[in-house]
Amino acid sequence: MKIKAILKSSKDYPKELLALSAPPEKIFALGNFPLEGRKVAIVGSRRCSNYGKEIAFKLAEELTKAGIVVVSGFAPGIDTFAHLGALSGGGKTLAILGTGLDLKVIYPKSNLKLVPKIVEKGGALISQFEPKVPGSKFTFPKRNQLISALSEAVIIVEAKRKSGALITAKEALKLNKTLIALPGNITSPLSEGTNQLIKEKKALPLTKIEDVFEILKIETKKEKETFENQILKVLAQGAKSAEEISTLLNLPISKVLAELNNLELEGKVINLGAQTYAKR
Repeated sequence: MKIKAILKSSKDYPKELLALSAPPEKIFALGNFPLEGRKVAIVGSRRCSNYGKEIAFKLAEELTKAGIVVVSGFAPGIDTFAHLGALSGGGKTLAILGTGLDLKVIYPKSNLKLVPKIVEKGGALISQFEPKVPGSKFTFPKRNQLISALSEAVIIVEAKRKSGALITAKEALKLNKTLIALPGNITSPLSEGTNQLIKEKKALPLTKIEDVFEILKIETKKEKETFENQILKVLAQGAKSAEEISTLLNLPISKVLAELNNLELEGKVINLGAQTYAKR
């Protein structure tokens, strides 16, 4: 796999990074980058509980099924299970590294097997560091900045009081991103950071998987399929304009047009012109 460099002056350079006080001059990437679509980060402690692993995996799996790109930091623990969950959901995941992308310096070595899997699924691995730069106490906080900048929301699954995940949370708040945290056992050090974020009202509590979908107004796979079937049922009666479909289903025209565009890409409807569609 070839590592490509994306300069700040390139059209492929992520505009979200320009919100940083000191955007990287270049980004190195393996795989499909830049990635289109909504992005949500899932991060947490390297040393985590089985409960934390389960939530990170399941949450990432459900988000990717809904078409969301799951962003994480490729570290051991919560980050790894976020990437694994995204792959299990059949979706794309973006791994942001605190090392260069050369296989000899990537951390952790235990995750090297994930590199081709992430790329094969249409995802990517990126870094702001030259390919052969190893990780250090300076590089990982820089990585956390990129995670926050590239995601519309950051979910902290587990974090100790001085966890690196809290650096990501701090950066997310600076950039006015939505911050969500998993409440935990009050006797567990792994939950001190997340519980504190919720207590200080810096993060919204994650009490069930559906909370994320409600907070971010993400359409679940089931809701999408229902909406799709409604449109196809209307079109089974004959060609209709987007406006007619909107009226019949009592839905915003923007939502109808977005779904019609998806259905056209999937080959399920034909665009007859003038915003009129027919079932294929």
